[in-house]
Amino acid sequence: MLICIVIIILLILICTRENFYRFICKGICRLESLSKWADRAIQWKQQVDALHMGARDLLHTPNIILVGVGINAIKLMGLYSIPYLCIRAIGIDYFSLIQIQTLSALAHVISNALPNIAGMGSVEAAFLLLFSCYMDAADVSSVLVLYRLSTYFVPFLLSAFVTEKIGLRLYTRERSNTSMHTSNQGEEHGIS
Repeated sequence: MLICIVIIILLILICTRENFYRFICKGICRLESLSKWADRAIQWKQQVDALHMGARDLLHTPNIILVGVGINAIKLMGLYSIPYLCIRAIGIDYFSLIQIQTLSALAHVISNALPNIAGMGSVEAAFLLLFSCYMDAADVSSVLVLYRLSTYFVPFLLSAFVTEKIGLRLYTRERSNTSMHTSNQGEEHGIS
């Protein structure tokens, strides 16, 4: 945990302090002189430059930051409201929206600390851990199944549908361009 805090502080300093950014760049340039580290040093320098320039651009356009924070706030409020809708769907009505959003946000925080295998399991464990304190096991299991369907499988099916539609449109457009190109070549050579 301490290492993460140090890394975060270093990244913030690179983004916000010009002197610290130059100091890091000088250190990376010294690594370039060592043949063993030359390739990595070049990559690190490019990444540090991109981070510094991107942060500088963001700091000069606060509207982008506000829009990003607003979009993420709306996204997270929606994500944390899904368990409330699932609880209401199975007929439980003694929880408020704020209570369920709080439990759901806490479940997501806990799930980030749990081991994660293939993207599933940690959220379910945290969800069961928290919600089972306030509901019986059958209700928690039902809500969890509905929650996972709505946050994992429904977006997957929607993205498959959209991808198929976009792919079909691109395929049709490519095919029409190819046939037009072929017919234009035939006219150039006197073939009708």
